[in-house]
Amino acid sequence: MDNLLPNVLNLLIRLCDFYWLLLMVSIFGSWFPQLDWYRQPLRFVRDVTNPPLNYARSIIPPLGMFDLSPIAVFFALQVFKAILQALMPMPRF
Repeated sequence: MDNLLPNVLNLLIRLCDFYWLLLMVSIFGSWFPQLDWYRQPLRFVRDVTNPPLNYARSIIPPLGMFDLSPIAVFFALQVFKAILQALMPMPRF
């Protein structure tokens, strides 16, 4: 039971890393209009990444043809990951 908190925090940190990767796939995939976002696995990527991106778009409007919402989501994800890493207990010797 003593190892439960570090394991859960480590799992959440790894999930943040995986979500970062999904965001990168979503962003780079948006550059290719011929991709079919309604087929798996791209549908999964779209379904997981669009809600935070749409929320960020509602707060930060696009500047011309530049969409800054991915930057806001990346920043929020990094802040969340830093908080999780700060909660990680220090090893005892």
